[in-house]
Formats: sequence, structure tokens, C-alpha cells
Amino acid sequence: MKSPGMFKGAAGIFLLTLIVYIPALRAGFIWDDDVWLWENKVIQSGDHWTAYWLGDRTPDYYPLTSTLFWQQYQRFGKDPTGYHVVNVLLHALGCVVLWRLFLRLRMPAGAAWVAAAVFAVHPLNVSSVAWITELKNTLSLLLYALAVLAYLRFAERPRTRWYVLSLVLFALGLFSKASGVMLPLLLPALAWWRRGRIRRIDWLRAAPFAVISLAFAYLTYAYQHEYAMKGIDFRPEGFASRVAAAGWAVWFYLFKALIPIKLAMIYPRWHVDAASPVAYLPLLTLIVGLAALWRFRRGVGKAPLLALGYFVVILAPVLGVVGMYYHRYSLVADHWQYLALPGLVVLFVAALRELLATGRAFAAVSAVIVIALGALSLRHAMAFKDPLALWSDNVAKYPNCAPAQSDLGLLLAERGDRARAIEHLTLAVKLQPNESRHHLKLGAVLAGAGQSSRGINHLLCAVALDSKDKLARRTLAGALMRLDRFAEAAEQYDAAVRLDAQDHESIVRRADALNRSGLVDEARQLLDELMRRRPFWPDAMDMRARIEAEHGDPAEAKRLAALACNQTNYQRARFVHTLALAYAAAGEVDAARQLAAQALAVAQAHDQSRTAR
Repeated sequence: MKSPGMFKGAAGIFLLTLIVYIPALRAGFIWDDDVWLWENKVIQSGDHWTAYWLGDRTPDYYPLTSTLFWQQYQRFGKDPTGYHVVNVLLHALGCVVLWRLFLRLRMPAGAAWVAAAVFAVHPLNVSSVAWITELKNTLSLLLYALAVLAYLRFAERPRTRWYVLSLVLFALGLFSKASGVMLPLLLPALAWWRRGRIRRIDWLRAAPFAVISLAFAYLTYAYQHEYAMKGIDFRPEGFASRVAAAGWAVWFYLFKALIPIKLAMIYPRWHVDAASPVAYLPLLTLIVGLAALWRFRRGVGKAPLLALGYFVVILAPVLGVVGMYYHRYSLVADHWQYLALPGLVVLFVAALRELLATGRAFAAVSAVIVIALGALSLRHAMAFKDPLALWSDNVAKYPNCAPAQSDLGLLLAERGDRARAIEHLTLAVKLQPNESRHHLKLGAVLAGAGQSSRGINHLLCAVALDSKDKLARRTLAGALMRLDRFAEAAEQYDAAVRLDAQDHESIVRRADALNRSGLVDEARQLLDELMRRRPFWPDAMDMRARIEAEHGDPAEAKRLAALACNQTNYQRARFVHTLALAYAAAGEVDAARQLAAQALAVAQAHDQSRTAR
């Protein structure tokens, strides 16, 4: 099979990618997309350069990816199509660069294009390409591939500019996502592949890459543990269990790469018993296999050793020995394979080329494989249409996946199907009774469904399991308010504020709880202090106005409520309703009635009827 020309080859890869990801181009936002975009305070503030590149207001240090998100948000806003187009195009570009990289590694021309095409349509990549949040994967792969390509150009004809370009591209890749921290080990390995040995100069050339990698590895670890995990260890298992589980993870990834069926957003979380000798068999088998390939590294073992070695080394940081926030959900994830998968694809295609006698046979079998993988990816991409499709697909494939059950339950509750929501959330709690978030979601849904006492029990469990969860504290406080347990609610709001001094909303709600429990002066003092720190904040003025309307200063209530309404252009039903209460307290009944009617109209227009009552 001959390799197509540059234009035709690139066009073919782009066409395949676009066909496979047609469902993604029509998809919406899913898991975490809101957190990275419109709920991102940095994006909303506009202070993206300082916050992303020098600050500490993000859970991970991906400044280049974050900056690209900021730019996209200015252009696309809440229209998901543009974000999906960017992700698909970056994936296609990355595949084109991989094709040229495979050629420079002296892979047969036709096989190099097939390998790039297989990677382009492989179902494992759907979670990286169809999920907007994983822009960090598609962007970083492109930059890493370009960095290796520039390095190989330098290795063939040493020119300083190619080495510097490679180093810069590698650093930009790390600024996109630190998944390539192990890539410096690939550079001497490629020298061994090309010349059969590694010279001292090869190690020296790789050293600056390694120094940059170590710095980014430290940054990633620090950000994960300080800002994402917040000191919580989501891997309570001991070190031995983690090491054993790493062996299981590698074989899981190998299986999914070769037989990409039952792919899901989240897989059930394993428990590996370190006391059982069987737990170490996968790791032992892997070590023995790699040792055998090393034994025959000068012959048949050379290519498999490089490809499998690359696969394992790139995956090493996410195999679970070092804890990560995502381990809260699962020990494995499809999107973690994105950078590692090219090694297996190259090995598979090269082996296929050797097994088949003629170029025509290779071309025919390759076409069948690409079409089959593309069909699987096309189908899998449909699950990324929206959150309901995603979690329904996940639960259908893995009913024992607690996070998927939990997220599906919460989604159903938001759509008004509380009965089914409670079923899914109850199952999530049963599957993972020690996971605070499941108790939090179930408690919130039960409280919202009128089962406040039962809901509070689960919310208390959530707080007990994770005392640093501000959302759990606030949700529990809201449920207590509905049961008129105002003093207890005030305590929970106070705990939320202690966790986050900038949580002004909890301060306002605590003032409301204090007021309802009879501590009016304390509530006034709390709001006055907040308004000194944050003048003209409408929520604080509205609550202060309510207190005055109820306890003796109608004129001040009218003044503050009018300010709150003016700040929000009379588009917040609760604020207009407070103004009506202030006029009623002042004895101006007709004006109060008109304002109450206006509040109801605003509530109906903005679906805020609960707020207005």
C-alpha cells in the first residue's frame, strides 16, 4: 500500500475524523464543561493572564489550555458547537502530525498513514475529542507530537533552531496538560531505535526536557493536592494495594485498546486486596513480558519493547501509585490513554503489515479495521450528546458504577423526575456508602421532595464524611431552614463561611437564619459588616431590608430594597417582593399591592416563583 501525498493524506485523515465526530459537532455541554467555562470566575472576571499563568485559582495548572478556553468563551459564549469544532480540528491536526512522525521513524509509508487513520477513528479517543473539557488532551498531543518531530529533525541534521523549537513546543505541551511529563524518556529510546544504542550525547540532549518535566510534575502534584483534592486522599488503600492496582490498570488499558467495547465515561472503582497474592499477578505478568522483550531487544523484541515501553511509561503517572482527584470516581479513564495509545497503534499496524503477504491484502484489511473502529466511535460519540445521554449510557453499561448512578440521579431530579432520581441516588449510596457526594445529592433531592427529615440524615452523613465540603454545609443548612431549625442552620452557614471567607451568600443566609431564630441584632450586625466590605451588593441589601421591614424601620427597608431593585433593574422577583413588604410595613398598602403583583410577574417571566413566595 502506497502512502498518499501530503495533501491527500492530510485531507483523508481530516475527512475520516469529521465523519466519525459528526455526533460530537452536534452535541452540547456535559460533565465539567460548565466549571471550565461560564461558571469559571476567572473567565467571568477577565483577569485570565494573571490568574492562569501566575495565580492559584484553578484546580490544575493548564495555563495554555485555560487561555484558549477564555478566548473561545469570548467568541462562542454558551454555544457548544464552536468548542466542539475546535476539539475535532485539533484532534485531526494531531493525527496528521503523528502520520508525519511515523514516517520520520522510518515506518513503511502506507502503514504510517494507516496508523494515523486508526488513531484518528479509535473509539478510546472519543472521550478526549467529544468532551469539551478535554481540550487539554487534543491540544497537548498536537504540541507533543510537533516537539518530537522537531527533535527528530534536529537529531538527523543538528541545527540549534530545531532543538530550541522542540524544547519550546514541549514546554507549551506541558502548559496545556502535564500528561507528557514522561516524554523525555522517549528521546533516548528513539535514538536506540534508530541506531541500536544510546550515546552519552543523547542523554545530555534529553536532560533539559527532563528538567522542565520535573518542574511541571511538581506543579501538577502541588495543584492537585492543594486545590483539587484539598488535602483529602482519595486513595485510602495502602501503597502495596496501589502498586498491585497499577498492574491491573495497564492490562485494562491494553484490553480496551485492542477490544474497544463497553467504553464509558466512568468505570466502576476497583478494590485490590493487597493481602491476596493473586492481586499481584497482572503486575508480575507485565514485568515478565517486558523482561522477555528486553532479552530479545536486538531482534524480534525491539519494536514491541519500544511500543509497549512507551505505552506503560506514558501511563505511569496515572496508574494510581500517586493519588489524583479523579480517583474519587475511578482508577482508570479512557481519556488518560490518549497520549499513550499511538504506541500500541503503531505496533499493531506494523505487525499487521508484516503478517499480510501483499500490499493489497494489507490495504483491504486496514480498510475494514478503520471502518469498524470508525463505526464504533460514531456510535460511542452519540452518548456525548448531552448529560442525560452520557449518564444513561454509562449506567446501562455499568450499573454498579456509583458516580454515574449519582450524576444520572441528580440530572433526573433537575428535570423533575424525583422518583427515579431517588432510586438512582439510593443505589449510588448503597454502592459507595463512604462517598460524601452521593449522600449530599440524595439528601438534597429528598429535602426538595418534601422528605426533609430523611434528607437531613444523608446530609449529616455527607458533612461527617467530608467536613470541608462547603456545598454540603450549605445544603444541610437549607434543609434545616425548611424545618424551621434556624439555630442549627445558622451554625452550618457559619461553618461554610469558615471554610471560605469569600462565601458572601452563606453570610447572607446565616443572617436570615439568625433573624428567624430571634437574634435580630446579630443578623443586622453581620449584614452591616458585609455591606462595609462589599458596598451595594444587592443580596445583602435585600436581606437587610427584609429585617427592617419585619422589625421596625420601614423607611430604611424601603431605601435598601429600592437600591437592590435598582441594582438588578427590577428583574429579581425576591427583591421586588422585599420592596413590597417594605411598603406594606410603612402602611402604603396600594403601592405594596402593585409591587407584589410586579414581583409575581417577574417570577413567572423568569421562573422564580419559589423565590417570590
